[in-house]
Amino acid sequence: MRWNKLSKQICLSLNGSVKLWAIKPFISTKLRTQYKMQNIDSLQTELLYYAFYFGGSVVMLVLFAIIYMAITPYDEIALIRKGSGAAALSFGGTIIGFSLPLAASAIYNTGFLPFVIWSVVAMLVQIAGYFV
Repeated sequence: MRWNKLSKQICLSLNGSVKLWAIKPFISTKLRTQYKMQNIDSLQTELLYYAFYFGGSVVMLVLFAIIYMAITPYDEIALIRKGSGAAALSFGGTIIGFSLPLAASAIYNTGFLPFVIWSVVAMLVQIAGYFV
């Protein structure tokens, strides 16, 4: 009983926030089960968002690679297969250069549509940078 009082006092002293582990002995089993189910629902939602963003990123990356290979006068894949290190570094740098804004777009946007819009903007800037 002494530990329960101590943990409750420690918990309430932290900016008035109440942590579940500190008041666990005072919560009914039904409420604990409901809390666990909310965490499972939240996890499922987060995994669904992760799948959307991951799938969208892969599609955008493949689309960018196809467009980039179509506008360059060289066949990068053939040059890479022949062992050209310069072609591999150039194409790899381009893919990394597009992946960084793509990742930032996924991190900082709150919806999927703004993520796609900013990814397209990053793609256009990267392609415009090739011609400059």
